[in-house]
Formats: sequence, structure tokens, C-alpha cells
Amino acid sequence: MVHKWLPPNTTRADVKRAFRALAERPRADGRGTLAVGTRSGVYRVLRLILAEAVEDELLLGNPAAKLGRKLKLTPSKQARQEAIKAMSREQLQRFLATSAARDPRFHVLPLARPHGPSARRGSRPAP
Repeated sequence: MVHKWLPPNTTRADVKRAFRALAERPRADGRGTLAVGTRSGVYRVLRLILAEAVEDELLLGNPAAKLGRKLKLTPSKQARQEAIKAMSREQLQRFLATSAARDPRFHVLPLARPHGPSARRGSRPAP
């Protein structure tokens, strides 16, 4: 069934070319091109389908394997780290004050005070 849409001799260059064309494709509403998240979703689905085709011995190899970074569909390490930054002291205080005001049972004061200046997630204070 995969051969119906994808020839068995599809190469990595073919996949790259298709995704470059997808990056330039206009959105249906006419506002710019497809977002990276949309292209990334298409890539994930294609990669998984091709991996199944390889497993079912319909293809010799997955031409979409490990192309996410080359096609700039995955965020850089710096972008991933930026996205998971901890709250600032002010944000943490506001969060704790709001949680205490809404329901005191969920006010978690111990989370606001790490055990020392070098406390890490999952660490405990020395006895």
C-alpha cells in the first residue's frame, strides 16, 4: 500500500525536496506559509509510516529517518532549554499566593524553598 503513494526507490534527497516544497507552500487561509509545527507533524507521521513499511519489509530503509534536524523541524538544544526555564522568583511567589488563595490545601510552601543554594530537583537536605 505504501508503494501506491511512495515509490520504493524514494531517496533521502526526495524527502528533503518534498519538505523544502512543503516549507514554501502557502497556508490554506493565505496568511504566509505552513508553520514549523505543522511541517514537523507531517514529518513525524511520514517517518513513522516509513518505519512501519521497513518493518513490514516493504522498503529496505527509511528515507525520512534522522532528517528532522537537517530539515530544521526540531528545535535546537538552546531553544528546548529556553522553553523549560524555571519560574522567576516573582512568578513563583505569584503562583504560590494564587494557589493558597484559591485552595489552601494545594498551597505547597516546601516547593518554594529549595534546600540550599545548590539544590537540584529530587535532592534532599543533608541530615
